[in-house]
Amino acid sequence: VQGYSAVYDSGTDETKRQVVSTIVDEIHRSGGRFLKKHGKRSSEVVCWKEVPSGEVRQKVMQTFRNRRRQLTVSRQKVSSTKGPLIEGEPLPNDVIFGRAQRNPGSELLHRLIKDHFEEYESLGRGVKMRLVGSIMQTITDQGGRFLQPSASEDGRWLEVPKDNVRERI
Repeated sequence: VQGYSAVYDSGTDETKRQVVSTIVDEIHRSGGRFLKKHGKRSSEVVCWKEVPSGEVRQKVMQTFRNRRRQLTVSRQKVSSTKGPLIEGEPLPNDVIFGRAQRNPGSELLHRLIKDHFEEYESLGRGVKMRLVGSIMQTITDQGGRFLQPSASEDGRWLEVPKDNVRERI
């Protein structure tokens, strides 16, 4: 995908379809397949089924869109994570973004993501955004905020803007 990103991002719909077909064909020619895991509960036997070609093409296109969005978000994070500064320690229900940041709010977020992962993967883009919004709302309804350590203010926290939170979830 990385090698085709520039062509895909700047191409017409027809060009995008050709890029996706090229990728899928290359994988098939090399003996690769697109598989989906079935059987999720611990009591079920896990098996893999081949993904239909239409779904494969949708997933490849989604990969391009996700990659473009991640690049945009990473550029925005540098310039737009300026939320209000919070003094003192985070509250128990706050979600803390950053490495090795664990507290009850962050654990709740991870559990909600895990619980809704299969559902999220099966949804269309607009519905995915609503699901992410409902996860965010669950956190805020319990008094949680979305925080990250301030890079410049020792011992202080930045409240992460909702758009940045949505992209991180």
